[in-house]
Amino acid sequence: MSYRSSPMDKGAPLAAVNISYFLLFYVAIYMGNAIYGTFLPLYFNNIGFSPSQIGTLLSLGPLVAILA
Repeated sequence: MSYRSSPMDKGAPLAAVNISYFLLFYVAIYMGNAIYGTFLPLYFNNIGFSPSQIGTLLSLGPLVAILA
């Protein structure tokens, strides 16, 4: 019977690399969300939407997330 090594046998260095990619992904997602969340209402205001229309548009995303 032969023993084959798997990627899981390598231990901490592999886990550290996976966690660093995971953290980098989340940093990029939250940075994009911060820019999107800050400037999208200003854009809607600039193109002529009323504050109630802007609120309705921005509430659709969380509403869909709740219903999903």
